[in-house]
Amino acid sequence: MNQRDTVLAVSRSFVGIREAPRGSNNVIFNTRYYGREVSGAAYPWCVTFLWDVFRNAGASALFYGGAKTASSTELMNWAKKESLFRASAPRPGDIVFFNWSGVVTSAEHVGLVTAVAGSGISTIEGNTSGAGGEDDGVVTEHRRTDKHIVGFCSPRYTEEEALMSYEKFLSYMERYMSIAGTGAAHTAWAAPAVAYTAGKKIFSGANGDFGWQKPVTKETLAQIIYNMRKG
Repeated sequence: MNQRDTVLAVSRSFVGIREAPRGSNNVIFNTRYYGREVSGAAYPWCVTFLWDVFRNAGASALFYGGAKTASSTELMNWAKKESLFRASAPRPGDIVFFNWSGVVTSAEHVGLVTAVAGSGISTIEGNTSGAGGEDDGVVTEHRRTDKHIVGFCSPRYTEEEALMSYEKFLSYMERYMSIAGTGAAHTAWAAPAVAYTAGKKIFSGANGDFGWQKPVTKETLAQIIYNMRKG
């Protein structure tokens, strides 16, 4: 299982966990975050829930650079600073930021995107309620529309860092196709065929560069067919 899927699986395992008593913010995620039991209005836990999700998934470094924050806005500003923030196009495993009053410069709540469909997303959020409230003491699955979404943080999951963009792939292929020094040499097992096709001028090259170990493009193939028919 890759990092993204592990984070999602851990978040799902916490669905239904609630603070006790209600309204106290006394919950296991805060206890782990602060290293002791805490309670009161100073300890909202939607962010510490995510901190604990990434920690349990073995991916702490992907959340706030491995440091700690319990602030939605601070987490969002960090994402912007690290070029991880975007206003749209979320993917499962992304962190989503909400502001209930429509302010886009701060975040009042966070969650984890679990699915994307149409103009809405499915999420798992800490410190919410089944009715859709933002501060009611339970880990809940939600369906959210774009209305209150400020943006998203896309963590650098390790398996995706190795992926190559299409543009980079094309640049490498162009470089590979034009590499010099692969034309004159050939492997020993191909020597009889090389001698025959070169001798019959089925293959043609310049200054000994027949491109024996280069990929065959359509124009190369066209030249081969032409040479065969001409001969």
